[in-house]
Amino acid sequence: MSLRADALTAALVLRRPEASRNRNFALHATQEGAEARRRASRLRGLVRQITGSFGPTREVSVLGGEPGEVRLRFVLARIALVREARLPVSDLSVLRVALGRAGARLLPAALMARDEDRTLVDTLLAEFDAHHH
Repeated sequence: MSLRADALTAALVLRRPEASRNRNFALHATQEGAEARRRASRLRGLVRQITGSFGPTREVSVLGGEPGEVRLRFVLARIALVREARLPVSDLSVLRVALGRAGARLLPAALMARDEDRTLVDTLLAEFDAHHH
């Protein structure tokens, strides 16, 4: 059974050393692996933008998109950048958990991890662990 891109994305963002390409070459060689690397890179970039020196993050909204997708929109006040990203629903949960782990303070409610985000992320990481070990 191949590992779903959702689970590998979560592992690449939240457990990067364990999920590295060197340790998991076969996983990364799949189409799901390529998709997960793209998604993880985008999520890490969002974490950097939201927690970085361009803050504070303003006007955050999470809107519906295509089925299984959300649209995240925010403004970085200091540089007047409006960013919009379409994400799979599971990536929004990973982003919220990653922001919490990064020690982000004063997050807008739309970016704060909820119990259901943590539960989904735990499930995805357990799927990675089951496939990885």
